[in-house]
Amino acid sequence: MNSIKKINKAHLCIGCGACKAEFNADIKLYLGVDGKFSVECNNTWTTEDESKLKRICPVLNPGNISNRMWGNTKDVFWGWSNDEKTRYQASSGGVVSQTLKFLLRKKMVDAVLHIEKNTSDPLKNKAVICTSEEDVLKGSGSRYAPAVLLDNLPDVLETYSHVAIVGKPCDIRAVKNYVSVNPKYTDRIAYTFSFFCGGMPSEKATIRMIEKLGAKVDEVKELTYRGNGWPGYASIIKNDGSTAQMSYVDSWGKILGRDIHRYCKFCVDGIGEAADFTCGDGWYKTESGYPSHEEHDGRNIILVRTDNGRKLLNEMKNEGEISLENVVDYEPILNYIQPGQLSRRQLLKSRVVPMKLCGQYLPAYPMSCLKKWEQGVDKKYRIKVSLGTIKRLIKGTL
Repeated sequence: MNSIKKINKAHLCIGCGACKAEFNADIKLYLGVDGKFSVECNNTWTTEDESKLKRICPVLNPGNISNRMWGNTKDVFWGWSNDEKTRYQASSGGVVSQTLKFLLRKKMVDAVLHIEKNTSDPLKNKAVICTSEEDVLKGSGSRYAPAVLLDNLPDVLETYSHVAIVGKPCDIRAVKNYVSVNPKYTDRIAYTFSFFCGGMPSEKATIRMIEKLGAKVDEVKELTYRGNGWPGYASIIKNDGSTAQMSYVDSWGKILGRDIHRYCKFCVDGIGEAADFTCGDGWYKTESGYPSHEEHDGRNIILVRTDNGRKLLNEMKNEGEISLENVVDYEPILNYIQPGQLSRRQLLKSRVVPMKLCGQYLPAYPMSCLKKWEQGVDKKYRIKVSLGTIKRLIKGTL
């Protein structure tokens, strides 16, 4: 059985589109009845195709993962856009949106590839090419729904000479993998940016959220997951002009985040290790030690991964585009403001091992990293998580 069939049978496709970019008509990528991605290949799949796929697919090839809990970093900053509109419209501090505007204005890139809402279908996302600052703002804010970013990547790279790409950590890894197989495009990808990812919700999760907001899908004219404040609200505008909204805690915490793609539950990189820099919510700490989700002026925490990313951020700061504050002792800070990312890595081995022992297909993992990440976690709790994984597998809820 080839790897495409294995991935599909195990429900591990995350819909990045890199396989479609490489093999085009040989690949069928679609949303299944569960609202999650499925992938198929034609019957002429060759050993050469299989070899390429294993290099390109981010599930099969997650790249060089650091054994450090938060990956390798050059710098860590608190940051936000100094443009009030951008900061307000963005999911958190607006650093990524401001960066894209800056790159286009300075002609450091001639196009930006990212995801934005599909205005003709509020349930859907679409990959778009932005060539102006106005276009960038149209796509700001989170899109907690299935999205294919890279299926037309060859056309983008043939059309534009310097491209910036924004995507989930798996998308950016897929970009790097794709270029490694197609080195002629290496110089055309100028920058890559990512964000902390808690997993990609299914389309059905969005439908449940809409219903919780008191509407039917065909009554919704516009859907926003976040933005217009921080953390902002999930909101809908109905065809009759009426509106409804839901807090981030209720939308992500109680609905969307509980129905994510299967591989996301076993993802080795939700923190964007392959990007030039990665942004996350720079939550404030409550007295109880947990992140505050009360409304504040937006703030990012930025993990700088490359010298390219560091140089760009400093240039933007010097020109007054963004504000940056150094975070020196960043690991304990990240541990409390991003407890979901911390827990996922700490308990990844406790979830992966029982899956493999039960005969479930999962790709190879950097086990030395998983072993290091679990250090300090109570053994009894790790066993509890493993047993819970087996229980959900038996019940069919994984």
